[in-house]
Amino acid sequence: MRHSLLLVLATAVWVGCYDFGSVSGQPPSEGGASSGSGSGAVGDGGAGESGGSSGSSSGGASSGGDASAAFCASLSPAPTFCEDFEQASWASHWDQLIQQNGSVTVDSVLPFSNQPDSLLTQTSAALSGQATEADALKQLAAYQGKAIHLTASFEMNVQEWDSASSGQVIAFEIIFKNSSAQFNQIVLNLGSLGSTGVTAQIAENAQGVDGGGAGYNSYPFGTHPPTKQWTKIDVDLVVASPTGSGSNVITVKLDGAPQLSQQALGVPLQGGVPWVHLGIGYVATPSSGWAVRYDNLVVDVTTL
Repeated sequence: MRHSLLLVLATAVWVGCYDFGSVSGQPPSEGGASSGSGSGAVGDGGAGESGGSSGSSSGGASSGGDASAAFCASLSPAPTFCEDFEQASWASHWDQLIQQNGSVTVDSVLPFSNQPDSLLTQTSAALSGQATEADALKQLAAYQGKAIHLTASFEMNVQEWDSASSGQVIAFEIIFKNSSAQFNQIVLNLGSLGSTGVTAQIAENAQGVDGGGAGYNSYPFGTHPPTKQWTKIDVDLVVASPTGSGSNVITVKLDGAPQLSQQALGVPLQGGVPWVHLGIGYVATPSSGWAVRYDNLVVDVTTL
């Protein structure tokens, strides 16, 4: 059985608990050219902002199998960005990989469907306050300050999680970045249910120009996402007010079942550059390790 879900803004109950490496927009180093194309990825990116924390690296190579390369190549019309992790050059399709006390790799250990490879984001045990993050970042600079309709879908498989009741991570993000100190987040949060699994919620959050909190809301899902199996996530975000909150709404589905439907977002946006972060963007510490796999990310953006 598969499940699908959507995302929302910011870090749920964990206001102020972000890894600012994930919002810094630091340009890619060895692992990430600003734009990529080909059968494994389509779309345009753009260079990241300067500054911020954490380094990046290539994070592993894929086998380049034909079966899943066809996923992105078969989409018509081509979306704004698509990644199926089937090209050895997959890392160059992203603007940045962040690997702080964690890793971002592609392998064939647990493929989705008949596709050879999938993305593995994995974090190690962390002490209290230890920066921990493992994700891939894609910038959508052409849409800064514009009213947009953004859809995102991907396959997710939560393989390992912190069994402590305090265990929490960000598993997917849409961030509108003005700077490392000023931004809005749309975040999919996972929380531990102990050995039995995880909960999910969407949260919206912002920091203003002075770096102070500028609003926060959270929206729990009615269904817990499964663990140790593939789950389909679907996100539909309408940003009618890129410098406000009027008529900004989000819909989230878990394997086609609505978890949020046209949920109004109340935290005003600040006209930042949209970014998509795939992977573990934040870990509440202290923590044991987390491991989450992803495949077949499709992001499409149109102006309103």
